[in-house]
Amino acid sequence: MGANKSKSKFEELEQKQNALMKQNADMAKRLAEQEEANKRQH
Repeated sequence: MGANKSKSKFEELEQKQNALMKQNADMAKRLAEQEEANKRQH
């Protein structure tokens, strides 16, 4: 039973990490788009 519990905890952490990585990717994409827009303005 203990092993099963730790497995679900690990999966939970993995899901959180994946969500964070997706957030970071989205943010990086937005930053890149903003930089492109700024370059076009100058």
